[in-house]
Amino acid sequence: MKTLLIINLFLAAIFFPKNTANAENYIYKMFSPEALIEDLSYLFKTLEEVHPDLYYYIPKSEIDSMKSKVIKKINRPMTRLEFARKAIPLTVALGDGHTYLSFPREERTEYLDQGGGVFPFNVITRDNRIFIASNFSHDKSIEAFSEIISINSIPAEKIISEISKYVSAELDHFRIVRIERSLGFYLWLVFGFEDEYALELKHNGKMQKFNVSGITIEELRAQREQVGNEKPYSFYMLEDNTIGVIDFRQMIDAQKFSIFLDSVFTIIDDKDIQHLVIDTRQNGGGNSYLANLLFNYITENPYKMTTQMDLKYSKKAKKRYKQYFRSQIKWYKRPLYYITSPFNDELRKLFFTKNGTIVTYKPTDKNKPEDKNLKFTGETYLLTSHYTFSSANMLAAAFKHYNMGLILGEETGGVLNSFGEMIILNLPNTNLSAYCSIKRFVHPGYDGKVSGVVPDIEIKPSLEDIIDERDVAIEYVINLVSKD
Repeated sequence: MKTLLIINLFLAAIFFPKNTANAENYIYKMFSPEALIEDLSYLFKTLEEVHPDLYYYIPKSEIDSMKSKVIKKINRPMTRLEFARKAIPLTVALGDGHTYLSFPREERTEYLDQGGGVFPFNVITRDNRIFIASNFSHDKSIEAFSEIISINSIPAEKIISEISKYVSAELDHFRIVRIERSLGFYLWLVFGFEDEYALELKHNGKMQKFNVSGITIEELRAQREQVGNEKPYSFYMLEDNTIGVIDFRQMIDAQKFSIFLDSVFTIIDDKDIQHLVIDTRQNGGGNSYLANLLFNYITENPYKMTTQMDLKYSKKAKKRYKQYFRSQIKWYKRPLYYITSPFNDELRKLFFTKNGTIVTYKPTDKNKPEDKNLKFTGETYLLTSHYTFSSANMLAAAFKHYNMGLILGEETGGVLNSFGEMIILNLPNTNLSAYCSIKRFVHPGYDGKVSGVVPDIEIKPSLEDIIDERDVAIEYVINLVSKD
């Protein structure tokens, strides 16, 4: 009888799916303290149910103490943006770069749609100092690489320290890079800075003050496209075609990437290129399967991307996987699929494992690269940076552990014992989105320390290198090749 009931519930879920209405516009709504505290309680209750080890980096007692202080400050009706400013540091303190409460994006979107101005600069950071890398403002007298001493009377060092409370990361250097890449966004969300920016700058030892208006998001995007490569992956050659460079910025669209790789390695083979650079310095992750596609061309040796994976079963994790499995099966086959699920080991675990159970998988078999006619047999170099994260970090870990080539650059932003594969949950009253890891991944080379993939040769560009537009990592490769 129990089995029949379960089957009927499965069939009901298939043929009578729950309708989900569009989210209500919460932008201007004021929420009572009771509603906000309820959201905060729901958030941590759900994170504890879903996350494999929520308090891995910080004791629960410390989070509870911080939470009590936040609750005391929720003593009046607030907008959800005000609430987010109080609650987000709690999830940041957990120390997991894949688990966090998100700022409400709808408020930002409305601001931008109404022509709101955004911070009109790209910046770089060095030692808690902020420098202008690109000036997109209407005031062209502002020199590139001027140091920002303050914005709207707030010192640069304080800006970085305050924003850091709102940026989830395992490693401080990854947190700083995320601030650097999204400073304008955080200035709006954390400080409420909008269209006007009073800047105190220092250039060549001279102090200057500027009042700068923001530019529209469309203007910012258009100008950024002119100064940077926005493609997820591209290829170019150096030194009379003796060095090939794959600029690998995003791990998206496996089918497109597969076609890209075939064309790239055809060129490499035709031109007899013996030195290949894989540049992941701008790669924040994505689909780890793209690493497998790349490895097919650069190694013949079996490898593992992970040595251990812990999956915590919960209602939300199961729901996610059920939706995935359903999407892989044609509608008319689904009833039979669910009826036979008790006889499938993977599905039986998914449907019948007790919530709260953590199942550990330790793959015994290694991934065997495909035999490729275009297999590269020359020297391979991997470039990493503090921004190399998530699936790109997994790529770097396997590359290093299995000696696929030489790694140059900076320690990655991801760690070798990491949480990931996020699910999204929405708070019941404010509808704020939160993200939570459901798995732990242990990558090759993990030694018990909280660290990223450390390069074989550390190369960190100085401010002067950036000003002079020198790519010191690429220069290092060129010098190595010239010595051969």
